Amino acid sequence: MPNVNLEVESYPSSSSIDAKDIFTNKPYSDVNRLKFVVLSPKNDLNYSEYKAFMKTSLIKIGFPKVLSETEFANLISEKRLAHKKDSLFDLEFLQKANKALGEFLVIKASLNHKDRHAVWGNQVEILDPESSETLLKFRIHKSLWNDIDKEFNYPAINLINDWYKSSKRVSK
Repeated sequence: MPNVNLEVESYPSSSSIDAKDIFTNKPYSDVNRLKFVVLSPKNDLNYSEYKAFMKTSLIKIGFPKVLSETEFANLISEKRLAHKKDSLFDLEFLQKANKALGEFLVIKASLNHKDRHAVWGNQVEILDPESSETLLKFRIHKSLWNDIDKEFNYPAINLINDWYKSSKRVSK
C-alpha cells in the first residue's frame, strides 16, 4: 500500500469505476458528527489482507474510528443494548443502536474471486442506520492479470474518498 495522505490525494490508479456501476452516491450531511463506522467486509477467500486494507484506507480517508464487526458486537454488549445474535445488522436494531451510541455508518464490502481465475468483483455499500438509507453503493468487476491494487482496490477506495470529501463539504 503506498504511503498516500488520502485526505488530500488519491491512490495512484489509471482505472476508475464506470458510472453505470455506481448505483447511489449521495453525500452525508452529518459526516462531521460521526463517532465511528462499522466495517463489515465479506470475501469468499477469507482474505485477511483485504480486511486490513479496507480498515487502514478508511482511517487514512479520515473516518474518526473504524470498528470491526466483533468490536461493534462487543460495544453493543458493553452498552447492554439487547439484541439477538443474528440481528446485529438488522435495520431496526441499527436505528436503536444509532440512538444509543451516537452517529455511525455501516460500510459493507464484499470481495469475490470467481473460480480462482482472473475475474474479481467487489461491491461496497455505505448505510446510514438512522434513516436506513444507502448513501453510497457501487460495484467493480474486472479481469485482472497483474496489479489488483492499482486496477481494482484503489479505484474503490478513491470513490469512497471522493464521497467522504463531498460529504465533508455539505456537513453541518
